[in-house]
Amino acid sequence: MRKIRPDLINNKQLLIFCLVVMLGANALAQPSWTVDPGSYSNNMTITGAINLNHEESRDADDIIAAFIDGKCRGIAQPVLQGTVDRYIVYLMVYSNDVSGTIQFKVYDASTVTEVDIDVTMEYTVNGIVGYTEGPYIWSSPTISNKAEILTFSVPGQVDTTVIDEKSISLMMPYGSDITGLVAAFISSPDAAIKVNDVIQTSGISVNDFSSPVNYQVQSADETTEKTFTVSVIYANAIPSDIYLTSNEVAESEGYGTVIGLLSTEDANPDDSHLYSLVSGTGDTDNDSFLISGNELSVNTEIDYETKAGYSIRVQTDDYNGGQFEKQIAITVIDEQEIILNAVNVFSPNNDGINDYWMLENNQTFKSCNFYIFNNIGEIIYESTGYNNDWDGTYKGRQLPVSTYFYIIKCPNCSSCNYSGSISIIR
Repeated sequence: MRKIRPDLINNKQLLIFCLVVMLGANALAQPSWTVDPGSYSNNMTITGAINLNHEESRDADDIIAAFIDGKCRGIAQPVLQGTVDRYIVYLMVYSNDVSGTIQFKVYDASTVTEVDIDVTMEYTVNGIVGYTEGPYIWSSPTISNKAEILTFSVPGQVDTTVIDEKSISLMMPYGSDITGLVAAFISSPDAAIKVNDVIQTSGISVNDFSSPVNYQVQSADETTEKTFTVSVIYANAIPSDIYLTSNEVAESEGYGTVIGLLSTEDANPDDSHLYSLVSGTGDTDNDSFLISGNELSVNTEIDYETKAGYSIRVQTDDYNGGQFEKQIAITVIDEQEIILNAVNVFSPNNDGINDYWMLENNQTFKSCNFYIFNNIGEIIYESTGYNNDWDGTYKGRQLPVSTYFYIIKCPNCSSCNYSGSISIIR
């Protein structure tokens, strides 16, 4: 028979002893928390979950205990609830009093340690705190009960974001695409943020802001929920240029003569504009002109020999804080150089070609009186100024093919009267 060495027997015994000691130590490490429900007449229920070191417990061996005045008043362990895929604790707290401060301790089975929960709770007879889908959270270290969005921004925004109690507003450049913006935000520590039940990740999640977007924020301890409505609006489109329909004035023009009409280059077609003469580069002759509405008119005697050109500075204001200024030069036309450049044949047959009697420099004669006669001296057209719009009709009827005659009379300019003939062909 083979003999067994005594030293081997001793080693085996030592191994068995160590295992027994370890198992015993583990058993002894579990707290001796007990409670006798029959000794109490009142109770309250807390439905919750355990969170240790920012990780929610999924260990059925963990224990939560409630204490009032240092005495254990309730014990429970997590139970897996498949509907929410969480380990939920259903803790009954007992008392003979109607009030009191509840303190909590957790036994962490994975580290075989007891953990004090810093946050306390007031006892309420028949009170109910938490529910399976929204449990109360026992945490160590204490996790935030705040549900705030602290900062919020999107690429390319104009100015800073305004965050109020439950609303967030920001501006984007006028006309920019806001249907797929990626927001960067900072929330309360470990808060969960959703839009339409979809988890939001700062700098990654995309949303359509063509209408307000609701951000649902839940605190890390799940005790607080708050909704922030985020609105993205367009910033004002700043005017970018000023136009004048004519920047020439004949020296024969007098006070009040309208030189031309002002208009504004503006990305927002709905804006209205206020025009004014302002100080700045090029404002040398502002006093010689007036602006009424969008009309620029003369406010001095125009004499080519005295002054051949003027410079003014005009501002346009869109009533929304957008302004633009521009220097505009006004040229004086010497009355001795005013030449009538008019066609003498046109064909008003609505083919889009040569359908109107045209004056190439018609704006030069905007204060002059125009008369057109037939061959028996009857006036068939007259106007002050001419907009290249006579289509060969009289009283709404087309005139026959023939030769007609015109006279142009310009006030205050004896050398600026003209006459000639016009032939209508079809």
